[in-house]
Order: sequence, then structure tokens, then C-alpha cells
Amino acid sequence: MSDAWYEVVEASTRLTQGDIIFDSPISTWAEEAKVNGASAASAEVPEATPQTEALKKRHEIIAEDVIVMTQACDLEHGKVSDVVVCPHYALSYFREHIWKPDQERKQQKTNSETWQKHFKGMADGHLWNLCVVNSSAIEGHAMEHRVADFHAIYTVPRDFLESLLKE
Repeated sequence: MSDAWYEVVEASTRLTQGDIIFDSPISTWAEEAKVNGASAASAEVPEATPQTEALKKRHEIIAEDVIVMTQACDLEHGKVSDVVVCPHYALSYFREHIWKPDQERKQQKTNSETWQKHFKGMADGHLWNLCVVNSSAIEGHAMEHRVADFHAIYTVPRDFLESLLKE
């Protein structure tokens, strides 16, 4: 599973479905609202605060490795102003920081056999919300297998993403 279905392209190449982008700034929502640097769970939010202000407090910018999910034809014909992306993680990171803690939270096994079954399920396409991306040996762009995670999706303004890729 090391045959890359992708290639390194020039910055001038048009954005398309399946593009792999590293360290993209993403606008997302914090799990809990922040009030004066503390979570809303530990800080009092004034009753007079409108809902929009509460929502603004949950907004944050993160850096995320993402894959473009918007249909290639919609991008090619300029039919969208926002691009749908989903995060992807190095397989080793996914195993240690996402899968293992989730297994422990559910009081499930985290041994090699259990991991191999889970990986096979992802690789064979039996887990609808996770997809294994082949590793790459492209010179200067080597990477281990990645896991595309459809649990979280984001939208990014197309013009912003395209300008970011040209840098």
C-alpha cells in the first residue's frame, strides 16, 4: 500500500479534489467557550451576553493537515466559493493520539492484534469515517501512511486556500 495516487505539483496548479495540504490555517470551534482565557465550565458568563457573543468565544484558528474533499468538477468550473476539507494524520500519530485514547476511554484492548484489525478495517474501506492514504517515497516529500478522518470537516474560503498554496 505504498503506491502513491498523488504527485507533487507546482504552486500554480489549480486546486482540485484530493489535494493534500499540510499546516493549513483552519477556522474551527473550540470544545468549550473561552471567557477571559478560562473555559466556560470554570468561568461565569454574564447572563446579558447575546448568543452570538458566546459563539464568537468558541471560534479559534488551528493549523491542520487537510485533504480537499470538494468535487473536482465544482472547483474546475468555479461553482464553489468555499472548499470542504477534512483532516489527515500520520498513521503513527493516529494510532497513539486518537485511536489508543479512544480505545482506553471505551475500556477496549489496545494491543497489536486489535490495532491490526482496526487498520485492516480502515484500509479495506469498512470504516465509513476513516480512510488510509498511501505512504509516499517521493523525493523530498516522503511521508508515512496517513489517515483521513471524516469525523471533522471544515470549510475554507477558496480564494484564501488558493492564495495560501501560492506562497
